[in-house]
Amino acid sequence: PGPGRPPGPGRPPGPGRPPGPGRPPGPGRPPGPGRPPGPGRPPGPMPTDGGHTKPVDAMPYDPVKAMIQAQNKKSDNKIIEFIKKKKLLVIVASVLILLFLILTIVKFTSGGEESSKIDKQAQRLKQKQVMAEKMRKSAINVYQKAKGRPEWDKAIADIVKALEYFPKQKTLLKQKEIIESGKKLDNFVAWAEKRYQRIAFPSKEVLKKVEKAKNILSSEKTGIEDLLSDKAKSYYADKIKKMEKVLEKRIKLSGIIDKEVKKINTFLSIDNNKSSRIKAIKIYTKIINNDKHPEFKQCKLIYNTINKMVENTYRTNWSKKRHKVEFNGEPSKVDACRLKKDIVADLKAFKNQTPEEEKEKLAFKIDVKKIKDKGASHYLGGGMPVSAYKKYSSKDFSSAASEAKKAAEKNKKYAKAASKLSSLASAWSKAQSGSFTNKIKNYEKALALDKKLKGMHQAEIRSKIGKNAKTHSATLLASGKNAEAYRFYKKAKQYGASGVNNLLNQLVSKAKSIYQDGYKAGSDSDTAKDKYRQVLKMVPPETNIYKKAKARLEGSSMPKKSSGISIKTTKSTKKQRSSRKTRKTYKKKKTKRKPKKKKKKFNVKKMQKFMIKEADDED
Repeated sequence: PGPGRPPGPGRPPGPGRPPGPGRPPGPGRPPGPGRPPGPGRPPGPMPTDGGHTKPVDAMPYDPVKAMIQAQNKKSDNKIIEFIKKKKLLVIVASVLILLFLILTIVKFTSGGEESSKIDKQAQRLKQKQVMAEKMRKSAINVYQKAKGRPEWDKAIADIVKALEYFPKQKTLLKQKEIIESGKKLDNFVAWAEKRYQRIAFPSKEVLKKVEKAKNILSSEKTGIEDLLSDKAKSYYADKIKKMEKVLEKRIKLSGIIDKEVKKINTFLSIDNNKSSRIKAIKIYTKIINNDKHPEFKQCKLIYNTINKMVENTYRTNWSKKRHKVEFNGEPSKVDACRLKKDIVADLKAFKNQTPEEEKEKLAFKIDVKKIKDKGASHYLGGGMPVSAYKKYSSKDFSSAASEAKKAAEKNKKYAKAASKLSSLASAWSKAQSGSFTNKIKNYEKALALDKKLKGMHQAEIRSKIGKNAKTHSATLLASGKNAEAYRFYKKAKQYGASGVNNLLNQLVSKAKSIYQDGYKAGSDSDTAKDKYRQVLKMVPPETNIYKKAKARLEGSSMPKKSSGISIKTTKSTKKQRSSRKTRKTYKKKKTKRKPKKKKKKFNVKKMQKFMIKEADDED
C-alpha cells in the first residue's frame, strides 16, 4: 500500500490471530505524491498517563514494508523534481500523445465507414448493370422476335430507361440509333399507307416517302434488315412493294394522259374553230374508251373537259345533250384525272378521320390555292368571268374588257384577263383601218393576245393576216418594190392565204425579165451583177431562176434545165399505191367493152393494080 494518512486511533487489538505480513505492492502505477507517514512510535502497550489519553490501536511494524515505502518516496521525489523542471516539455508531449491517440481512433472508425460505402457502391453499380441489360434485351426483343409490325414505341421507352443508368455507353447509344431508324421506317410506311389510296395526295409525293422507307430498310449503315425478325421484315417489304407498284403505274398513266392533252392543246391553239373542237372531242372520247388502259374510263377530268367543249361548240340544247357524256362510278386516282373539287373534298374527309396525334406525326401540307385542273385550259374560260366570255366569243372585245374590269374590282383573279382583253380590243380596233402594214401588225398582236386567252378566234385572225399580206404583196409588185413584195408573199404563205401560187408565178416572171436584162448587159458588168442580186431578193431559193442568178454571181456551173417552179410532193405510201391499183382494176372490170374492129389500111399499090386490071378487062 502506498503512503497515505497515518492510521488513526482505533480499538486495541483483541487477543485473536496476529496480523499477517500484508500483500506486497504490484508493479503497477507508482504511487502518487502524498503525505509521508510520520515516524510514529513502535507498537506496544500504551503508557498510562493518569488516564489523560485514550488507548489507540497500533499496526504491527513491518520492516519490508517500511523499506519499500522509503524507496517509493525517493523515486516520487525525483519524478516530481523532473516535472517541476521540464514542465512545458511535459505538457507538449502529453498533448502530442493525446492527439496521436485521437487520430488513430478516428482513422480506424472512418476506415470502417469507407469500406462499408465501397461495398454499397459496388452493389448499386451491379444493380444498375443488371437493370440496363434487362432493358436493352427487352428493346432488342421488340423487333427481333416480332410477329408482324414491331412495337417501336415500347423499344424506344426501354432503351431510354437503359440510358438513364449509363447515358454515355456506346452499345446503348448504337442500339438507340437502330431503334430510331426502325421507327422512321415504320412512320414512312404508315404515312404512305394512309395516303396512297386517296385522291387528295399526289402520287409522286407519296412515292418519295415509300422510297425513303425502302432506303432505310436496305441501308447498310443501320443494318436494320438483318436485325429484324423474318415476319417483321416481310411485313415492311410486302407493303413497300405493293405501294410502289400501284404508285408507279399511276404516274405512268398520268404521263400518257398529259401527253394526249398536250397534243390536243397544241392542235386547238393553231386552229380553234368548230370543226377542230369537234375533232378534239372525238380524240377525248377515244382516250376514255381505250381498251389498253381501262383506268381512263374513270378519268373524271376528261369527262368534264368534253362537256365544257360541247357547251362551247354546239348551239342547240338537243345537240348539247346528244354529245355530252355522263360520269358514273368513283373518280380515278391518277394525277392527270383529278379535279380540284374532288381533291378539296377528300382532303377535308381525311382531316376529319385522322386523330390529332397522328396529324402531328404524319404532317403533310397541301396548298389548295395552288391546285389547278389539268386539261385544255385555253378553251375552258382563260380566267375570265362568264359575262366577259360571252362578249369575247361574239368578238365584242371592248365590251368583254369592260365586263372583266368590273369583275376584277370584286375579285382580283380576273385582273389579268381584263388587261389582256383591253389590249386585244385596242389591237382589233386599230387593225380595222389604216395601211396594210398597220393592219398586219395589229392583227398579229391580236393573234398573240387571243392565244393567251381562250384562242377561240385564232383561225379568223390568221386568215385576215394572210389576205392582207397577199393583197399588199400584189400592190408592191405592181409598184416595182419586188423585195418587199416577196417579204409579204412569205407572210401570206405562212398564214395560209389562198391563191399564193399565182403571186409566186408573177414574182418568178418578173425575176426572169430582170435576169435577162442583166444577161444582156454582160455577165461581168456591175449592172448585170446588180440585176442578179435583185433576183435573189425577190424569189425563193428553190426556184430555177434563183439558182441561175446565184451561179452567175459566183461564177459557178449553171443548173440543169427544169421548169420554173419545182413543187415538192410527199411520197405516196405502199397502202395508197395499192389502193390506186385496185381502183384501176375494178374500173377495168366494170367498164369492160368489146374490142373494136381494126380498120384496114388503104394500100395505094394494090389500088393501082386493081385499076389496070379493070381497064384490061374492058378492052
